[in-house]
Amino acid sequence: MEDKILQKLKDILLEEEVKRRALLEREVLSLKEEISPEHINSHLEPIVDNKVNEIKNNMTALSGEALGEAIRTQIRNNRDDIIDALYPIMGSLISKYIQVELERLSENINKQIDDTFSWKAIKREFLALFGIKEKDQLMKDALAPVIEEGYVIYQNSGLLIGHYTRKDTVDQDMIAGMLTAIKSFVEDAFQQKGGNLDMIEYGTFKIIIQNSYRYYIVAVVSGVVDTNYKLNLLKYLNLFAERHLAKLKEENLSEGAVSELLGKHLLEFDPEYIF
Repeated sequence: MEDKILQKLKDILLEEEVKRRALLEREVLSLKEEISPEHINSHLEPIVDNKVNEIKNNMTALSGEALGEAIRTQIRNNRDDIIDALYPIMGSLISKYIQVELERLSENINKQIDDTFSWKAIKREFLALFGIKEKDQLMKDALAPVIEEGYVIYQNSGLLIGHYTRKDTVDQDMIAGMLTAIKSFVEDAFQQKGGNLDMIEYGTFKIIIQNSYRYYIVAVVSGVVDTNYKLNLLKYLNLFAERHLAKLKEENLSEGAVSELLGKHLLEFDPEYIF
C-alpha cells in the first residue's frame, strides 16, 4: 500500500519534468532538421542565384564602351608599368627580326660573292652590253622564285600520296589536310561549276595548285612569282600528272616512290622553258 502511494507521489512530482524533457527532445530534433545540408541548401540557393544574377548584370553594364574606357583608364594610369612589362617582349621580337633579316642579307651577299666568278657573272656582263644594269640583275637573281615544297594529294580525302621538300617540314600530312580544307572551302564559297582554286598566298609564299580529276599537285614557291612563271609551273605540274599520276593505280606506286618522282620532276623545272 505504501509502495503505491510512493509511486503515485513520484509520478506527480516528476510529471512536469517528463513533459519538459519531451519538449526539449522535440526542439532538438527540429533544430537538427533545420541545420541539415538539404535545409540549408534550400535556403541558400535562392540567395546565391540572386547574387550571381546581380554580378552578371553588373558585368553586362560594364561591357562595351564602359569596359573599353575602364581599360584605357588603367593603361593611362599605369603606363610606366605596362611599358616595363612589354619592353622585354618587344625588344626580343625586334632583335629576332633583325637577326633573321641580317642572316638573309648575309646569305644573299655570300651567294652573290660566290657567283661573281661563275657563268652567272659572265651572263650579267653580257647583259650589261645591252644596257641591263648589274645591280638590277643581282636584285632579280636574289628575288628569283624557288620551289620549297611539293605535294601530291587525293582530291576527295585529302590524303597525302607523295611530297618533296627542300627543308624539313613539321607534318606533311597535316599540311595536306589543311590545304584540302582551304581549297574546298574557297571553291564551295564561290560555287562556280567546274571552278578550281589554283593559287593561295601565304606570307611571302605562293602556293600553286594544279588540279586533276582524282588528285591535285601543290608547289609552294618563295620569291617573286610573276604570271609567266605561274603558268609555266602549272603546265609543268600537269606534265607530271600525265606522266605518272595517270598510271598511279596500275603501277601501285608507294608514297616513297611518288615522292622520289615528284622531287626529281620539280628539281628539273626550268621556268624559262616554254611548254
